[in-house]
Amino acid sequence: MIKDQIANAWLMAARDLDLDIVSPFVLVQDEQRYEFIALIKEFGSPQGTLLCLPEEWDDSGFAIVAENNDFYCSGLYAQSYSRYDRQRFVETLKDWGWFGDKSNVPPWYDTGS
Repeated sequence: MIKDQIANAWLMAARDLDLDIVSPFVLVQDEQRYEFIALIKEFGSPQGTLLCLPEEWDDSGFAIVAENNDFYCSGLYAQSYSRYDRQRFVETLKDWGWFGDKSNVPPWYDTGS
């Protein structure tokens, strides 16, 4: 339920901010399946950012699996990311950084809104 709310908020962000998102996103490592909330392409690393819950990041090894596959990983708290807030999401994306082609930088990335 919480993961669905976060995924829905990021899908709203994708429509509003013209993001390329895959939700859910699954990685398999050592025959174990890791289902991330979403992949946010072009932010956080050349491969993108994988989203999970903080307890998955800390306790379930999601961050290590993401790193082993050249992704950045972010554990997101439901109270901050279960509803779309444009300013918060833009600030988060800016914190992660743009790693896509320079000619495709979203207009809001440089303007602050």
